[in-house]
Amino acid sequence: MTSPAQEHLTIPVTLGRPVFTVTLDSFRITQTRSTHEDTDHIAFAVQMKSAAGDVAPAQKMVQTLGDFNNGSFGLGFSFSDLHVESDQTLVFNYVMMNYGVSWGKDLSATGRTWATSMSNFLIGNGLYSGGTRYDYLTVPSGGCLLNVKAGDFSLFENPPELDCNGYVAAEQLTLKYADLVAHTNGGPYEVETPHPGMDSHWGCGPNSMYYVKWRITRKVTLPTHPITVPTKPTF
Repeated sequence: MTSPAQEHLTIPVTLGRPVFTVTLDSFRITQTRSTHEDTDHIAFAVQMKSAAGDVAPAQKMVQTLGDFNNGSFGLGFSFSDLHVESDQTLVFNYVMMNYGVSWGKDLSATGRTWATSMSNFLIGNGLYSGGTRYDYLTVPSGGCLLNVKAGDFSLFENPPELDCNGYVAAEQLTLKYADLVAHTNGGPYEVETPHPGMDSHWGCGPNSMYYVKWRITRKVTLPTHPITVPTKPTF
């Protein structure tokens, strides 16, 4: 007797590829830029580029954080599900700025604009090998950028207002796929970066001192391979 033909179903099965998340966890202040409280805004961005020069659209966010004195404060901003291919480089940055009231006028929107503009500039120039290239100035990958100089040129400049507004933290990381894998082999890659502040105008507090804690985490998703299984038992 001949067995009836079996019905089969093709099911996609996922097996192994790393996916990354970049998170800004928190910041702490041991010295504000203003005499009392800083009004802080943050811009955060991430982008990827392949070895062939193909650039993925940047992911960006900007937010007013509020008024802060010395202390520790949570952030919790993330870009998740970053599928980085083996030939790609990932660049991410954050820029924090104290920009509050000047001569009685609320300048929060201007502070967000300044922070975003600088973040966009960095991310747009950040996919060169070894760091960000700006004419003859090469910005290193990792570490505070506020006081980076080449000769008389400063990457960051204070706003024109004669008050305490100004940048308080900025960093950019340029990481190839192999770097991301190596850094996350033992678990999350966690860093707290110190940001010694820029000179401020007379009458403000001493130069600010901020610390920003960030991390990169990795999970594994697996490439999809179809398999065929029977849809009903065989007797």
